[in-house]
Amino acid sequence: MRLDFNAQVMTRHDVVAGHLERLAIDPQTRKLLGLVVHCGEHIGYDVVLPLYFLVSASADLIQLHISEERMDRLPGPTEGSENALSGMRVPHIRELPAPIGWPAHYAFTFPEALTHSTLPEGTIELTNSTTVHTRDGMIGTVAGVEVEKDGTIELLVVRIGTVHRRDVLVPIAWVQHLNAIEIELSRSSDEVRGVG
Repeated sequence: MRLDFNAQVMTRHDVVAGHLERLAIDPQTRKLLGLVVHCGEHIGYDVVLPLYFLVSASADLIQLHISEERMDRLPGPTEGSENALSGMRVPHIRELPAPIGWPAHYAFTFPEALTHSTLPEGTIELTNSTTVHTRDGMIGTVAGVEVEKDGTIELLVVRIGTVHRRDVLVPIAWVQHLNAIEIELSRSSDEVRGVG
């Protein structure tokens, strides 16, 4: 299954519930633990989808076997992202933008107690801004992954180029180091360009 960032996520009733925003990965086993889906428009909210909710996936569409009501009850990626009084999802305070007029160099942070992750400890979240580096420098960004049903990542989809962008499929075995900010490959940029 290919999972690309910004792919539409549809419920079993063919209702668009949101789009794929992040991929939660265990850096040790290099397995996909879940999908972080952004629901709603504008501010919206995020939910964590376990892999067993997926029916099928392609580059631009992810089909689920759950309803939109069930999806609204899923936990967010941070503790406190659900309003327990009304049962409705509301954005966690960290998901809201900083107040207008704040200088950009001030960080908008809250005490650590408000931001515990609901994902397993050590999980990293890949985004479409995670850069990919080869032995001779940066080559592109992560566009998605190809996974088995059990979450085993087989290929990394890397978007390369600046003007004429294209996706190349890189074997996960080529990944030397992996974190949320960057992925280092053990190959040269010529080898990476040659696989796609």
